[in-house]
Amino acid sequence: GSLIPPSENGASSVPPPTLKQALVAEVLGTYILVQVGCGGLCAGLYMGVFSDAFSMAIIWLLGGMVAVYCVGDISGAHLNPAVSLAFALVRDDLDMKKVPLYWAAQLLGGILAGGINLLIFTAAIADFEEQQGLTRGHSSSIKSAAAFGDYWSLSPGVAG
Repeated sequence: GSLIPPSENGASSVPPPTLKQALVAEVLGTYILVQVGCGGLCAGLYMGVFSDAFSMAIIWLLGGMVAVYCVGDISGAHLNPAVSLAFALVRDDLDMKKVPLYWAAQLLGGILAGGINLLIFTAAIADFEEQQGLTRGHSSSIKSAAAFGDYWSLSPGVAG
């Protein structure tokens, strides 16, 4: 349900969000989801905390919950290009012409969150790579990138 209270006749007295507001909300929501979720993966991989699959799942769940709560009433909180495409194809509340704009907003939010996580965990990443004997650019350095992407087979607590 909406957080905007209905007026006496049942309709909201607040105008619907503009496309610009929805796109900013998608940037923010995707940023929150990725920053919290990948931030948890960074803490788990590089610092050894939250290293089991259950903890990682809870962190992603909380990040998603906060993101949806913050922007759901503004943009629908798609937070993922596949969700935007699915909503455009199946539901009637997102015009297919807006999908590329939603995708761009989501990409921007993810990139911003990844950059912030990189800044936050720079020292921890360097320590991890040194301890593991990893050289960036070498095929084994994928172990260091695991916190920034969907490398489930390399994620702590998942691969076993």
